Amino acid sequence: MVHTFQMKLQLVLPQEENYQPLNEGWWLPLGLTSIGTSVKASHPDVEVEILDGRHVPNDEISNRLDGDIVGFGPSVTSYVPALRMAKELKEKSPSSLVVFGGPYVTPMSGTILMRRSFIDGIVAMDGEESLEKIVAGGLSGEVPNLTFGGELISEDLQAHARERGLDIVRGPVRKTPRRMIRVKDAPFPDISLLPDLEKYWQDFWRTYPQHDGKGIIATAAQRGCTYRARKGGGCFFCSRVDNKYRVTDPKEYAEYVKLLEGKFGANIIEESSDDLVANKNWLRRFADAYEELGLTVEYRLFGRADKIDEETISLLKRIRAQSVFVGYESGDEDMLKVCNKSLSLDRARHSTKLLVNAGIEVVGAFILGFPGESERSVDNTVGFAQEMYEMGVGTISYAILTPLPPSPAWQFMRAQPLAVLQSRLRRGVTLGTDYGNSDVLDPVELQQDFVGAFCEVEYDYLTDRLRELSEISEVDTGDFVPSAN
Repeated sequence: MVHTFQMKLQLVLPQEENYQPLNEGWWLPLGLTSIGTSVKASHPDVEVEILDGRHVPNDEISNRLDGDIVGFGPSVTSYVPALRMAKELKEKSPSSLVVFGGPYVTPMSGTILMRRSFIDGIVAMDGEESLEKIVAGGLSGEVPNLTFGGELISEDLQAHARERGLDIVRGPVRKTPRRMIRVKDAPFPDISLLPDLEKYWQDFWRTYPQHDGKGIIATAAQRGCTYRARKGGGCFFCSRVDNKYRVTDPKEYAEYVKLLEGKFGANIIEESSDDLVANKNWLRRFADAYEELGLTVEYRLFGRADKIDEETISLLKRIRAQSVFVGYESGDEDMLKVCNKSLSLDRARHSTKLLVNAGIEVVGAFILGFPGESERSVDNTVGFAQEMYEMGVGTISYAILTPLPPSPAWQFMRAQPLAVLQSRLRRGVTLGTDYGNSDVLDPVELQQDFVGAFCEVEYDYLTDRLRELSEISEVDTGDFVPSAN
């Protein structure tokens, strides 16, 4: 009897700990699913298992980890449990290849690998081509976007490094050339890799009971942001790791949505593109394909207020847009300039009126904590949020600015000498981390340090005002909110 070996690839999105989920539970792990789909397309015999911590407890995930290659895609709030899982896996299965990837680890890939002996490699930026090559031949210089290598150093050298303020376990690491895939060449995510779609739908129905019974599936028609891709563009808080804008073929994307509608029972598409309305030519061609194929799904999407006009509304109606997430960010003109939003309040009012009059729900997002934020600017933001609600905005989303790498906010903070930062910190706030050398970032600690150093109000004042924002609409969402337990 001939025994054949089947390689097993496990892709893990750990459950966030100590915080409510950053993404609503109905969002599919599209990045991991896209990687799994690409690997299956090039290596059909490889077993691919996706473990989503939003529906599988972390302890259960840890017990199930036994893959030849295990890839982790953590967020800022799930990075610590990802480290714990990876360390436990290496202890019980040293031969398993442990790879991390995703937006959070990309800007810190060298720091992470030099600190964590149980991680074999880190994939920066796009992971589809990288994982295909890792499955084919392991970690090597032929794998794009890879940080790897670095010999483990002796305990004496580790102690010497700690005396110099460096917590490292490896010598210098290697980084292969970074390159982004052509989105048109990548297969659309195979949703059949995800077990039990109804678990995602149930999360959606709990938040939006008016849509009970409707199947919702997330897609990504575009990657990147048109505003970030242009010279001088990009919001102050944006932590995107790529500055390119890439799109799928609108006809092929429509055919994919047709598949989701017919095979998987999609009634609503949660479109994750940063700004689906910015590229009118793409949207126009998709609307044509939508009608030609007889699609009936409704759309929930993101759109910049300055890109919404009468023609945009007509196109959104053609694709049965149900809601548009609009980042107002602030109700204060000065803070909008600090945000580098390229948006005026009057333009935001105009776009909101167009959407509401067209019967399209608006989810309005606000951020407090920009440099120079004051009681006056916060008053303006809370007042503007109330005005938008009275105009017809259905859901208010809110957050305190979190300067995650590699955002301009992070760069702004890192550019300040440590002594200057400490001298600016206000009562009750301490700069608890040397951010240049740490790979574990606590979002609330980041917020506290940033607000303490650069705002004219205290952190507690902003959290109190966030509660006002949360009470404006019946449905509200907020990022980096500590969990009750």
